[in-house]
Amino acid sequence: MFSFIRPSSHAAAFGLALSLVATAPTFSASQDEADLKHARALSNAFRAAAQKLDPSVVSIVSIDKAPYSTDAGAPPGGQQMPEMPEEFRRFFPNMPGAPDAPQQRGGRMPPRMGEGTGVIIDKSGVIVTNNHVINGADELKVMLHDGREVTATVIGTDRDTDLAVIQVEAADLVAASFGDSESLEVGDWVVAIGCPFGLDHTVTAGIISAKGRDRVGLATFENYIQTDAAINPGNSGGPLADLEGNVIGINTAISSRNGGNDGVGFAIPSAMVKDIVGQLREGGRVVRGYLGVQLQEMDAETAASFDIKPNDGVLIARVQPDTPAQKAGLQDGDVVVKVDGKPTPSSSAFMRIIASRRPDAEVSLEIIREGEHMTKHATLTERTEGRLAASAPAQPKRGGELAKLGLTIEEADADLLKSMNLEGGVVIASVTDDSPAAERGLQAGDVITKVNGRAVQDADSMRDAVSAVPEARPLRLTVVRDGEQRFVILRR
Repeated sequence: MFSFIRPSSHAAAFGLALSLVATAPTFSASQDEADLKHARALSNAFRAAAQKLDPSVVSIVSIDKAPYSTDAGAPPGGQQMPEMPEEFRRFFPNMPGAPDAPQQRGGRMPPRMGEGTGVIIDKSGVIVTNNHVINGADELKVMLHDGREVTATVIGTDRDTDLAVIQVEAADLVAASFGDSESLEVGDWVVAIGCPFGLDHTVTAGIISAKGRDRVGLATFENYIQTDAAINPGNSGGPLADLEGNVIGINTAISSRNGGNDGVGFAIPSAMVKDIVGQLREGGRVVRGYLGVQLQEMDAETAASFDIKPNDGVLIARVQPDTPAQKAGLQDGDVVVKVDGKPTPSSSAFMRIIASRRPDAEVSLEIIREGEHMTKHATLTERTEGRLAASAPAQPKRGGELAKLGLTIEEADADLLKSMNLEGGVVIASVTDDSPAAERGLQAGDVITKVNGRAVQDADSMRDAVSAVPEARPLRLTVVRDGEQRFVILRR
């Protein structure tokens, strides 16, 4: 719809127009200049961080010389060409999976190559990267910032954190400096440098999206920094830095639906990196403390049965025999709320604290036992391969006397109990479909050893134990399956 100005209004309108023309540009220019000033300051910060750190960033090519067939799987460490977007394959004509890559008879291929990133942390040639970048490689080639290519040797690796330290012999190297990952806050700007898709020294920027990410499933010990700075295949092992150009993390993985960046990347915090790298440089391996417990994550139902909240502590499902935990007096069903004064909201956090202590170290454990708070002291031993505070998954949150629960039980054979190192218990013969027992994940063959802390020896003692629990309180069953003990909560 059009609007018209009357002739008598022309002068007033013209005067208003002149006023706007005279004043608006002054305000706009001032505002634009202020915005540009802020933008330039941020741009300068990114530029300075990149210029400081980039000379310390290297690209790593891992070479597996063993012949393999075309369907043998991914190369060691880095990206696999068939998963690379089509538009990037032309940059790597000789790598496996590229259209013009040479083939051999019988589907045999040339040596496999994977690519990743690393960062120089000592001018003597010490480089930190991810373990998965170099794992399985027969040879490691490192491309330095100035174009020199050198061969690297492995100093040490730690697959439990996915970190590795390698060494090159070269002069005039620039070492990066570590920043304080503990002082980071969500929302802080960060810069990532790496070699995505073979495009070396690529700089991206973003923010810290979250801290302390665990239970991601990438490594045994997780405490990741999450960032939305673009991280793609080939960035693994490269630095995540603050705006001062200090390394505050080592990029390790992305969460992706298509192999590319989806805005969710993970980096190992520098506090963990410095500890692991220091041990690898000193002795070639990482030494960790061992307590000897099997843990269970608690859902709301399980936590309520202990009168606590799910994130207030971790539940000890089983104390392994002849371990520091047993010698310290810890028991099945204890809830650990703190280790050396540090909260343990998850099994991952608990394991991380224990593993960070050295063998022979004494740790203080604040626990809750049957509603009573107490402190236990344990002297750790050394964790060896396969010795870990195992974590059983939380049971599904559902609930519901034995028939009502959907359980049929039978006496446990003495040989069965002996094979499972149990003193007593009853075996679940069957579980009724759609019953409370089924909904909580109980299965035929499971062995019930306790009900609300009361030992069960046979069917009669099982029924007595169930009847002894007030109707308003849930049943807390101690269940053993495949050698692992856990707690299952049932409501009647």
